[in-house]
Amino acid sequence: MYQPLTLAGINVTFLGCYEDSVVPSLRTLQEEFLSDYRRMTVEKCLNHCRKRYLPFVGLEFGGECYCGRQLHRGPASLPDCNVTCPGHENSTCGGVNRLTVYHIHPRAMGRPPKDRQRAYRGCYPVPPGPGLKHAASMPVRDHLLTPRRCRLSCHQQVYTLALVRNATVCQCLNASATCRLNNASSDENCNFSCSGNERQKCGGPSHMSVYRTEIEDRRCATVGFLPDHSWPLVALASYPGSGNTWVRHLIERATGIYTGSYYNDGDLFNKGFRGERENWLRRNTVAVKTHRFDRAHIEQFHSAILLIRNPYSAMLAEHNRKYAGHTGLPASKYYQLHEWREFVDGQSRTWTNTNLNWLQYSKRLLVVHYEDIVRDTMGQLHRILDFLGLPASEERLICLEADKDGKFKRRRHLEFDPYTSDMKGYTNIYIKTIDMSLRLYNQTRLPQEYAEDTL
Repeated sequence: MYQPLTLAGINVTFLGCYEDSVVPSLRTLQEEFLSDYRRMTVEKCLNHCRKRYLPFVGLEFGGECYCGRQLHRGPASLPDCNVTCPGHENSTCGGVNRLTVYHIHPRAMGRPPKDRQRAYRGCYPVPPGPGLKHAASMPVRDHLLTPRRCRLSCHQQVYTLALVRNATVCQCLNASATCRLNNASSDENCNFSCSGNERQKCGGPSHMSVYRTEIEDRRCATVGFLPDHSWPLVALASYPGSGNTWVRHLIERATGIYTGSYYNDGDLFNKGFRGERENWLRRNTVAVKTHRFDRAHIEQFHSAILLIRNPYSAMLAEHNRKYAGHTGLPASKYYQLHEWREFVDGQSRTWTNTNLNWLQYSKRLLVVHYEDIVRDTMGQLHRILDFLGLPASEERLICLEADKDGKFKRRRHLEFDPYTSDMKGYTNIYIKTIDMSLRLYNQTRLPQEYAEDTL
């Protein structure tokens, strides 16, 4: 019955069909859940569970994915798992109260992310004057200091931020009007080794390493829906991998209003984007995420925010989302395969058509560049709020400054250039086409980060 397989580059064992229950406490797999009744595939479910370091993977009712550390129920007859996956008609995604179950091999699981990666918010200069003194706790010198020790201490004192500096000093902060985190510096300025772990960095003589605790900042945590049909239909449109989810986080935190989505993504719903499950035509969300770019779809919206990202970065981000980087091959070898060449050829055209069509067919449009948001998050957010006609709450913006990235800004970098000269040749032509179109439609031109030899 047990069958070793490699799916999406992940080594797994197919365990067969298992019983399940609709009662949560009696489910076969109990740790994690994802639903996608339009696009679910076995590979998508495997990647979802693998990212959460949960080895047992099950699919049910076609569009439901479950993850767990162990199986709580026994096997069933294999023919009971007979529902086709909506995202791949040749695959089976369980049945009625039946799970198609896989086990991810331990070596394929990878290691959980380090504490610094999850909670680190950046390196900031120590605020001058009395601002820090009035907004923060008393500094404590700790000769065994690590970021984790400081975070735990600040969590216990109900602070949202932990500051470490001078290798030994821990201080806790709730950002306020007198002490804001709005001038991040280079990580090179936070280069002192921590007194409790020389492999970790704890600020510098005039800079502090800032970490997020698990305490929720209530000033920008409250988010709700608008009354039904009370708001114009506004698109938040982009090619996939352009930072759409991150921008949704910024908009929701700044406005206190949920964003919606064309896609009904169960994973994002579980992460707090409650507008995912709303009918996108209900007009009770402030903006609707979409990657579609056909004219009929575009003309359904009263206005649109078009998010554009450098196609080289966006295509890599979309590829990593789809395949999670698990190909069973060294990365440098994988990017030499025909599959990668086909991906770039097709997706570079999709990037171009997405931006061209939204520029051409939108009734009212604001273009926002991902690179500009990275460089000036709050300034670009003010542009978006002005376009939406919504006031900017000072308290919400102070809260947002301290948690701009949230959990939705991916950080993945290759140590080599995966694009060949041929790929760059035609992609650079597409980039120039979009830049000329932006000028034609009186929109903000592409940033210089797109490479000096391209524009």
